[in-house]
Amino acid sequence: MLPALAPLPPDRRQSQTALAVARGTTRLLHQFGFSAVSELPLPSGRRADLVALDNAGAIWIVEIKSSVADFRADQKWMDYRAHCDRLFFATTLEVPCEIFPKDTGLIVADAFGARIVCEAPENAAHRIKASLYKLEITVDVDEVGRSEGVIRELCLIKVAAGPKEPNGLHSRSQIFELATVFRARVVDLAPESIMLEMTGAASKIEGLIQVLRESGYTILEVSRTGRMAMRRGKHTSRVLKALGTSGTAGAVPDKAIDILPSDFDDN
Repeated sequence: MLPALAPLPPDRRQSQTALAVARGTTRLLHQFGFSAVSELPLPSGRRADLVALDNAGAIWIVEIKSSVADFRADQKWMDYRAHCDRLFFATTLEVPCEIFPKDTGLIVADAFGARIVCEAPENAAHRIKASLYKLEITVDVDEVGRSEGVIRELCLIKVAAGPKEPNGLHSRSQIFELATVFRARVVDLAPESIMLEMTGAASKIEGLIQVLRESGYTILEVSRTGRMAMRRGKHTSRVLKALGTSGTAGAVPDKAIDILPSDFDDN
């Protein structure tokens, strides 16, 4: 039994067909656990036909096209990727599905219901990138892959190592040995604890934490920075632009960066 839906607000810019598709699509979104809002203004100045949000925070945008002419006359949907995790088109049975882009989802609907014909790929990276640009201190946003950049994380781990621990004071020497194996270093030694500092890949940090716990040590605190990245070699033209440098001598084009092996990324 579908929940009762409030009538959509009148919008003279939409045809009766588009309003019917919007109503059926809204019913479908409610079945999936989404709350939907129609004609929502976006930070870019555009207005999305339907924006849906679920309990997990996933955002879907549905662009409604009532005819082939409607789709060909309006290409503003390309700007929506920066505001959602998934982008869908919704249309009627009369509109051929072949005209819609392959990298978006497709919903076929009428006034009474709808069904998803094609799932939409996730576009979370676009939304994250757009959100970063909203930060005042952000000068430029650059996507750095594992093979073309150095990726590290800094972690501080405080481990209980007092005389009341199971291994007593002897546990300190064992922690020192583990720190040496994982290339961590001791940065603080207190009567009841030892603090380790480790820099490396996230998997290596997780490995040290797991070994400490499996060895019976009590981890009192963990503080991690999250991943930090920087491109290898010379500055790219994008970095030089972000730095406000007009000259491009020695710059490496963004698309021409040598792909270097990443065998030592976990060191």
